Amino acid sequence: MKKILLKGSTSHLEKKGLLLDHNLLFVEECLDVGCQYNCLKCFSKGSKRFQNLSHIKFSHSIRIKLMKEAKKLGAKTLIISGEGESFLFRDIEEIINLTNKLKMNMIIFTNGLSLNQKKIKEYFSKGVSLIISIDSLNEKTYDKLTRTKGNFQKAITNLKTALKISKDYQYKFGGYKIVPIAINTNPTVLTYNPHKGINEIERIKQMIKDDAVYFLSHITPEGNAISNWEILIGNKKINKNKELEKISEEYSTGTGASGKRKDKKCAYTLNGIAHYKGYWIICPQSNYINPSLRFPKMSVSEWVQIKNKKLNKLKNQVCLFKK
Repeated sequence: MKKILLKGSTSHLEKKGLLLDHNLLFVEECLDVGCQYNCLKCFSKGSKRFQNLSHIKFSHSIRIKLMKEAKKLGAKTLIISGEGESFLFRDIEEIINLTNKLKMNMIIFTNGLSLNQKKIKEYFSKGVSLIISIDSLNEKTYDKLTRTKGNFQKAITNLKTALKISKDYQYKFGGYKIVPIAINTNPTVLTYNPHKGINEIERIKQMIKDDAVYFLSHITPEGNAISNWEILIGNKKINKNKELEKISEEYSTGTGASGKRKDKKCAYTLNGIAHYKGYWIICPQSNYINPSLRFPKMSVSEWVQIKNKKLNKLKNQVCLFKK
C-alpha cells in the first residue's frame, strides 16, 4: 500500500509544514440537516442531548462572514460534517463555491447517496475532498445497518464512480500520493467477526486499493447507537470491543479530516475550531458527550483567543475537552 494523504486534511497540512502550535488551520462546520438513513449507529437521531439544545438564531449570512474571517486568520481547510447528510443542506452549493473562491480546501462527509458523475467531477474540480461512509459491501447487512431498503446499489455505484474520477485529481507531494477521497468505516460485529468468518473491512480495503485513504473510526455511544449497542458492538453495557479497536490500527491507511498530529497532540485543540448550531465547540467529540462545553456565538478571532488562553493554562495536557 502506497503512502497516501487526504487533500486538505491535517495530515496533508502537516506534511506541508503548516502545523504549528496554536495556528488556525481548519474550521469544521457541523450542519444541522436531515438524512435519508436511520442508521443503527447514528449519534444524533434519538439523542436527547441534541433535542434539548436550544438553537441560537444563526443565519447563512453569518456563516459566510465566519468563513471569510477564518480565511483571513489563516485557515486552509473547511470541514463540513453534521447530524445527517451534508449534501441535503440547502446552502451547500453556495458554501462550496465560496470556499473555492477563497482558495481554501474543503472536506465534506457524506453517505454518497446524493452524488452522481456530474456532481463528483464538479466538486473535485472546485477543490472538494469527499469522505464517504460505507460500512458494508453486503446488501442485506447494509440495509440492516442503515435501516433502509433499495439504496445499496446506488450508494456503491456512486462510491465506485467517485473512486474512478478521483484518479484525475491525484498528485504526488513529498513522497506521498495526495487524493481527494477517503472512505470511512465504523467497524461492528456485523461486519467484522473472525469467529464467524466475517471480515467486510478487508473487502472494502481491497475494493478501494490505494485510490483513497481508508480509515476506521469508533461508534460514539449516543443517540441510536445506545439502544443498538449490543447489536453493533456485542456488549450489553456501553463498553469498548477490544477486537474492533485493534483492527482500526491494522486496516487504516491514513487519517480522515483531522486527528492526532505526529507529536501525538490533538489537531482539533491546537489547530482547529468547530461550529455547531450557533455555538463554538471544543471538538465534535465534546459536543456529543458534554453539551456544557458549548460556547455562545462570537467572532472567529474571539473564540481562537479564548481557546489559546485555556491552552496556555495547561502544561502537557492539550485536550480542553478532558480538562
